[in-house]
Amino acid sequence: MGNHSKGNAAEKPTRSQERRRKSRTLVSTPVRVRGVEGSGRKLDESTTTVNLSSSGILIETNSTIYIRNMKVLVTIASGAAQTEREGHVVRITDLREGRRSVAIALAHAVVEQTSSRTQDSLLPLVLVLESESAASDFMRSYLSSEGYEVVIVETVAEARSVLEERTPSLLIAEIEGEGMPGYSLCSHCKETPRLKPIPIMLMTSSAYPSDYAKAHSMGAVVCMAKPFKRERLGHVVKLLAPPPNASQDAPPRAADPSRHSPAKQSKTPAPVSTRRFSLPSVFGR
Repeated sequence: MGNHSKGNAAEKPTRSQERRRKSRTLVSTPVRVRGVEGSGRKLDESTTTVNLSSSGILIETNSTIYIRNMKVLVTIASGAAQTEREGHVVRITDLREGRRSVAIALAHAVVEQTSSRTQDSLLPLVLVLESESAASDFMRSYLSSEGYEVVIVETVAEARSVLEERTPSLLIAEIEGEGMPGYSLCSHCKETPRLKPIPIMLMTSSAYPSDYAKAHSMGAVVCMAKPFKRERLGHVVKLLAPPPNASQDAPPRAADPSRHSPAKQSKTPAPVSTRRFSLPSVFGR
């Protein structure tokens, strides 16, 4: 009996931690969801994702318009570009206080490439500001194997030094640290005309709601909770900076012209990947 009671007591914190983990926002990026014309349902909502992959998004909303199998158009901001993709609602879950969790499966990925390639490399450059050696080694190894040139720095000063010489296709930076390095670097890029189009992904260990809100207000396209699995990192990086070995099977779909973008959109779609990814936390049971 004694051992059994201790076992139950030990399980409770684990279950509580698991519930908190599942309720955290994992990948936050601004999106716009519109109802398809002729569907009989008027929907036009701007929100941020709770999770994201190459095959779908998860959002939380107060709207009661969503129904299962409803066809929608989803606009995902990718740096200076905005691309619209067809999708349909696959699952709706009721939450507290009238909110609902809505999982939307997306059609083939269409990403407009707006970030520049480095002059001395055919690979897209990813600049990573990360102070933890284990995390930086992981990102260097994984992203290099996926077809990226990776430069790792530990401080804002080092990152700005790299940015003086090169223009990366993607900037990844941690929020926490002395002087809040992610916010500092994000502000520097958005105030510099040459660097402003670079898509920025910020990482947060605390995952407070205020982290996501401030990241987006400062111009970051994605704010992602740490720690994360490499598959989730791959989903986001390939969305923001498609690798050069991606194929071009999916036809481009122009973004809604009524939604203005401050930067001129590219007319040439970038290579897109036919590889499909699963996201258990969104579509799994």
